[in-house]
Parts: sequence; C-alpha cells; structure tokens
Amino acid sequence: ESKCMTTIPAEVPTSSILDPYPLPPEDSPYSPQEWSQRCALAVSYRIAFMEDWHMNIFNHITLKVTGSMNESDGPHFLINDYGLGFDEI
Repeated sequence: ESKCMTTIPAEVPTSSILDPYPLPPEDSPYSPQEWSQRCALAVSYRIAFMEDWHMNIFNHITLKVTGSMNESDGPHFLINDYGLGFDEI
C-alpha cells in the first residue's frame, strides 16, 4: 500500500504548505523533494486508473527527478515496472 495520501491528517508534518505529501520516513533513501515527486507520480497513476486511462497496453507516466542531471549517474527517471497495473502503484 502506498504511503502517499491525498488528504493529510493535521498531525502529519509536511515539507511545506505548498507540498501536501507527508515527509519521507526517517530511514528513506530519498530527499523530501524526490519523495514528494514520487508521491505526486503515484497520485497521477491513481487518477489515470480512476479515469480508465489504463486500458491500453504499454501505457506509462514518467517523471524526471528534479536535480538528477547533476548526479554522476543522472539523469534519473521514474516509471512503473513492466506488468504493474496503474492500480498497483
């Protein structure tokens, strides 16, 4: 189950007022910015599923991780695993 939420309880700290996603867990390998991007991508997949935009084969939504161009192994892109349904992300 995804740790990203569409509504955040008041007691959950968020990274900023403009960022509605919860902060990453303390042991997360992701920065708060990348965590937020991952949550937004997961929400995009769920919206696509609810709107029945998942019915064709080889559909995907990608995201280029902000700041990944500056990394030695960058840029980084996020995409769903092959065979994983939009409702499973």
